[in-house]
Amino acid sequence: MDDVLFHKISETKDLFCFIVAGGGLWCVASPRATEAALQDGLNYACGQGGVDCSAIQAGGSCFNPDTLHDHASYAYNSYFQKDVAGSARCDFGGSGMLTRTDPSTATCKYPSTR
Repeated sequence: MDDVLFHKISETKDLFCFIVAGGGLWCVASPRATEAALQDGLNYACGQGGVDCSAIQAGGSCFNPDTLHDHASYAYNSYFQKDVAGSARCDFGGSGMLTRTDPSTATCKYPSTR
């Protein structure tokens, strides 16, 4: 039987989503997130969060597509994956979400260590 992961999706209500374990797990930017929330999350991940964001800089392997959503997704996932102990959350002020769908492209690989 597959393991089931519980991810709390609300701090104010007891809402959880259930994710069947197996395969990869990525943290990406939510399509419903505002630009301000995405920018805040990107700034955190690439700053205080300690992520190497050189891949999403001009000329980097993950610069294209050159959108805030795609750059935030790369930074969110890099932050989430670098914590091998598994304590990092995919929240970013509500602008992050977990997915089992690999967001990698032909030129930009998103690692999955979970």
